[in-house]
Amino acid sequence: MAFRQQRLQIARPQFHLRPAGLGVAMPVAWEQLATLKSGAQWTISTAREHLSFQKTDPWAGYWTSGQTLTSAMKVLARLQGAPGETLVR
Repeated sequence: MAFRQQRLQIARPQFHLRPAGLGVAMPVAWEQLATLKSGAQWTISTAREHLSFQKTDPWAGYWTSGQTLTSAMKVLARLQGAPGETLVR
């Protein structure tokens, strides 16, 4: 699974080695976000060690979460104004 960054529309799958200095894209739980130092916290050298200490999969409930994008899409539609107009310029 890959997530897209809206402004540049770049897809980054988890465990993806990003360009020099940006580290490895890692799946994290919401509870872990406050402890992260930066988006480049894990490197190709430290990613495996980090994963070896994980007791649970941070995305274990992802496929069963039952969330939709419907309400977020409605909010964006109101913020965008005219049809076809984009939020990010």
